[in-house]
Amino acid sequence: MLAIQILFAERSPIETGHRATPAQRSGRPDVRWPIAERTRTNLYLDERQTVALDEIARAQGVSRAELVRRLVDRSLETESGDLDSDLAAIEASFGVLADAAVPARGPDERATHLARVAGQ
Repeated sequence: MLAIQILFAERSPIETGHRATPAQRSGRPDVRWPIAERTRTNLYLDERQTVALDEIARAQGVSRAELVRRLVDRSLETESGDLDSDLAAIEASFGVLADAAVPARGPDERATHLARVAGQ
């Protein structure tokens, strides 16, 4: 398993294998993510996850850490909406089949076979 760190400051483009942003080239800090608003977090990812993240990050021209932050934001934004939607669908489904005819059930082939094997 590989460990990645989401640090207070981005790693250099040379370390990540990504293009430098204009802010990185100029030496100015990236103002989109003020350092005071960041929290250091360590994640343990397997090789497959690391490779997939790096491919997506490279295609989007961002660092792995930036991609992880974006994915976390997207998950947090949609999580409660998905839960609310799921709960509403469950609530709406109650009683939908109240008048449906239930077919009679008797022993099927499997039950007959198991009873025969068990010696009944």
